[in-house]
Amino acid sequence: GLTSVIIPNGVTDIGYEAFSGCSGLESVTIPASVRLIDGNVFDGCSSLSDVYYGSTEEWWDGIDISGGNEPLENATIHYSLTPPKTLESIAVTTPPIKTAYVAGETFDPAGMIITATYNDATTAVVTGYDLFPATPLTTSNRTVTISYTEDGATVTTAVNITVEPPLLRSIAVTTQPAKTVYAIGETFDPAGMVVTATYSDGSAAAVTDYTTAPTAALTVSDTAITISYTENAVTKTATVNITVKAGKVNYLGQSKIIRRLCEAVNGLYSTPCLFVDAEGYISVEYSGGA
Repeated sequence: GLTSVIIPNGVTDIGYEAFSGCSGLESVTIPASVRLIDGNVFDGCSSLSDVYYGSTEEWWDGIDISGGNEPLENATIHYSLTPPKTLESIAVTTPPIKTAYVAGETFDPAGMIITATYNDATTAVVTGYDLFPATPLTTSNRTVTISYTEDGATVTTAVNITVEPPLLRSIAVTTQPAKTVYAIGETFDPAGMVVTATYSDGSAAAVTDYTTAPTAALTVSDTAITISYTENAVTKTATVNITVKAGKVNYLGQSKIIRRLCEAVNGLYSTPCLFVDAEGYISVEYSGGA
């Protein structure tokens, strides 16, 4: 049967009833990394006589030993004269290349060097650390925390960063204005129009403090309105198509009179004639076509 056990270095807990009933177990080697021996681990280990511990008696006394481990407590403990090497702290000894971010980006540790300090005053560059937050950054993030664990000891440090609001990528007219047909001399009316901005982090939001052009009275040459929006010194534009007609009569019956005038000259001269559509807007037609 089992007569000797060596617990691997780095183990911090020996679980419940791990060696319970091993009556032939005579010796066990326990590393300094162990800080908990759970209940009944050595229950029934009646032959256990020697325990070889990888640190000092003072360190052994700091182990949490639960009940049901009388064979362990009655055995002879052989201590090491050298206290175990333990992790005390870490520090960012070389900052990362990038410390300025835009919201939506994730932290990049490239170029960053983390150095660990131990209780014997030695140091070592370490990897395998964790970063918090590991998710996309927001404007509320001012630091990134670095967490490192070795032999059951966890220490942290932090690196300062800046996070600017997300960049404006584009705008779009997501709801057309209520009015898109105008007569000469009218000005653009944005009522009902919804302008949506899209940002570098993928978010989108309706915006209202945009400008439109032209702002002057419309002419028949105006076929689109340009919408401009600026945020954090970035300006984006979009357009909305419009139609501008020559004018509008108050009484649609006038169109009959206008038609008669046109018919009187059509085919005889190249004189432009006026035409009134179903909505009362006036356009110009020539004898050779509109």
